[in-house]
Amino acid sequence: MTEIRKRFYEFLGFTIVSMLLVGGSITAVYLIIGELTDQGRHILSTGLVFGVVAAYLLGLQVSRSHTTGFKRALDLRLDAKQTARPIVPSATRPAPAAAPTYADLLPNVSRATIVMRTDHNQSTIDI
Repeated sequence: MTEIRKRFYEFLGFTIVSMLLVGGSITAVYLIIGELTDQGRHILSTGLVFGVVAAYLLGLQVSRSHTTGFKRALDLRLDAKQTARPIVPSATRPAPAAAPTYADLLPNVSRATIVMRTDHNQSTIDI
């Protein structure tokens, strides 16, 4: 029950803060416009018209650059050149270098004895 109450209080707080921010901004704009004269309102509306046009053109430019970037990335993927080398025929292929052997470093074991222990007796298996 406390989790539900906690989420409800979070939702309530978020709603109140959102309403205060939106209402405060609307009130501020209303009061500022109310204090303007007719000439000030004309200047503000003209500025907003040009601001909307400028924002549209800026968004258009950004979207074109993103589209161009995606197209270039796709072109690089689709038009990629072959990077693998062709297979050389075995007649002209050089012989591989002999792999080093480390048998002289390892102990020479010819036969292993496995000892299995049980509760009381011990048995050996020779392999």
